[in-house]
Amino acid sequence: MRHPASAALLAAVALLAGAGVTAGQTGAEIFDRALDRYEARMGSVESYTVVQDFMGFRSTVQWIPTEVSGRRVFAPRRSRTAVADGAVGGEGVDHLGTSTWDDPFRYFRLWGQAAVLEGRGEVRGRPVFVVRVDEFGDANFGLTPGTFAEGHFEPIVGRFYLDAESYLLRRVTAEGRLMFGGRSREVAVQADLTDYRTVAGMVHPFLVDLGIQDIQTAISDAEQAIARQQLLELEEQLATLSESERDGLAALLNAQIARLRGISEGRLALTLRVLDLQVEPTGPGS
Repeated sequence: MRHPASAALLAAVALLAGAGVTAGQTGAEIFDRALDRYEARMGSVESYTVVQDFMGFRSTVQWIPTEVSGRRVFAPRRSRTAVADGAVGGEGVDHLGTSTWDDPFRYFRLWGQAAVLEGRGEVRGRPVFVVRVDEFGDANFGLTPGTFAEGHFEPIVGRFYLDAESYLLRRVTAEGRLMFGGRSREVAVQADLTDYRTVAGMVHPFLVDLGIQDIQTAISDAEQAIARQQLLELEEQLATLSESERDGLAALLNAQIARLRGISEGRLALTLRVLDLQVEPTGPGS
């Protein structure tokens, strides 16, 4: 089984939300207000661990606090991706800060210096502020490539859709260059963050739906042919699984089949789903 995950471990498609900027507000101010709310929500959290599924691969990621420009934010320290024994890599693969949603909040101070408040809009019925960023520096963006990732996404312009009441992130969209197979292609991607849940006082999205446009033009005819061949092989492999193997491999194979079918048809939709969130609270006097 080749290429078990996608170059689309990224973030975010460009749907502009409407106009109507509130007088006197700037992109930097919206980001600062969002960080105020973020720090208040995370004040009682010492660290947290996310158990998640992406493309059939289950991984565990630990997040620890760090300081960025005077703000207390969290960054992924270590993750472990578990795959079916004997399938792709044995019982698990250790790696650093990869294959995970790279929380944009920890970059808001950096990006806010040149951020532009484009206006207000709506995402899934929720009013949002739309903040555009054109300068990303060396920061990661959205989903970071990991052990099972292909390619690297370099954003050119991105938009952050922040809830006008809670300042939670509802959507991220971006247009940029996808470095894949030694070539650069222009693509547009979108990430919708939903199913927010509160665990031990911490609010976290349990579902991130990712979409990538222009994937058909982003890869060559030869790469699409390879994807179609891999699709056939995986479908054949799925059909031959014994009942005892299905529990361990069926979800993984079905996820890869969906990915390859998307590549061959010129569209790609992926899902990052949180299975468990474990929160370590701050101790007395912290």
